Amino acid sequence: MSSIGTGYDLSVTTFSPDGRVFQIEYAAKAVDNSGTVVGIKCKDGIVMGVEKLIASKMMLPGSNRRIHSVHRHTGMAVAGLAADGRQIVARGKSEATNYDNKFRATICTPVCPNVDCDCHEYSFEIIWYHRNACFACSSNAGYLNFQVIQVLRMLPLCSHVAVPMANPSLSKSLLNVLLATCTYVPSIGGFVGKGKCSHVHFLRCRPFGCGVILGGYDRDGPQLYMIEPSGISYRYFGAAIGKGKQAAKTEIEKLKLSEMTCREGVLEVAKIIYKVHDEAKDKAFELELSWVCDESNRLHQKVPVELLEEAKSAARTALEEMDAD
Repeated sequence: MSSIGTGYDLSVTTFSPDGRVFQIEYAAKAVDNSGTVVGIKCKDGIVMGVEKLIASKMMLPGSNRRIHSVHRHTGMAVAGLAADGRQIVARGKSEATNYDNKFRATICTPVCPNVDCDCHEYSFEIIWYHRNACFACSSNAGYLNFQVIQVLRMLPLCSHVAVPMANPSLSKSLLNVLLATCTYVPSIGGFVGKGKCSHVHFLRCRPFGCGVILGGYDRDGPQLYMIEPSGISYRYFGAAIGKGKQAAKTEIEKLKLSEMTCREGVLEVAKIIYKVHDEAKDKAFELELSWVCDESNRLHQKVPVELLEEAKSAARTALEEMDAD
């Protein structure tokens, strides 16, 4: 009975005897039935492409977009249910805006920014200042610790922390507080992943029927993550989700991404999407491409129209040559 989900697929909080949560598997199936989404990390940025299936010939070109800008330097490509994807995008935009308004700094991209993560490095430098040299400090140790922790929370990754000290004897205890307390730096990926994960923990919620590829450019360089319906996420050089993900992954593995520019990556992503599209079974599609790279001043933008048409032409030519062979 557990193999087909009967009796165990009524709630996201119910495990089957063999340890499966069928509601999450159904959400993943909704992602697998959508158009293919591809993201690659090149040497100078990120390129994302979407095979947006056209549900009706009456739809205007460019409507029902699948690639969205979450923040100036970050974009998100969605596969699965479009309405669920818009909820995820709205959450990411809200958190990025709140962070910008509160800390006057750009939110970072990583999904799992913590001290134990291999992808991130934290450097703390304690610099001694006289009283009131940089910040107004209190001689009270607890108040001082609170002030310094609040300052540290506002700093981006890989920052050196200059701490004004009223009493140098507090150095050891304060450093321990800093290292123990500031183990999390807010990020778009962290908020999105946490939001998706929360929907698989409560009876009143259902999992989001969408998967997203998150690409951005921060002080650590280009970052590419994929977040699944369960909320789990990984960092990738190249990722694909949707109907043709297996074929797309095979093509991505053939690319030398570390040597490729984003302009070259746009052509390759277009070729991959055209190649995995099944004209016999699938509906017509519209190609969406975006990038965040040095050529776009590290801002997430749509690929220029001229380059988009060039990519489409190159993809069709490659497909015709493959059919001729």
